[in-house]
Amino acid sequence: MVFAVFSLKKKKYLAFFISFFIFSSFLMKTTNFQFANSMGYLMLIPIICFVLILSNFKNYKNELSILVIFTAYNMGEFFKIVLLL
Repeated sequence: MVFAVFSLKKKKYLAFFISFFIFSSFLMKTTNFQFANSMGYLMLIPIICFVLILSNFKNYKNELSILVIFTAYNMGEFFKIVLLL
């Protein structure tokens, strides 16, 4: 959540979306939210945001390392749901 606030302060909204989805996914799974598994389908949004960041990576050079880790988690959650079907 700290990275989400940092991204909003720096006006880097794509990085904010990625970190927000990480935080919300973790929070929903921790609290045993009823529809936490359906959150996996929404993990496609941060993956698309990351592709957009890679197309303009010079503006996100400082945040790129943490965004790669976040996107790897997002991809894991997305593929976990997709492969179960």
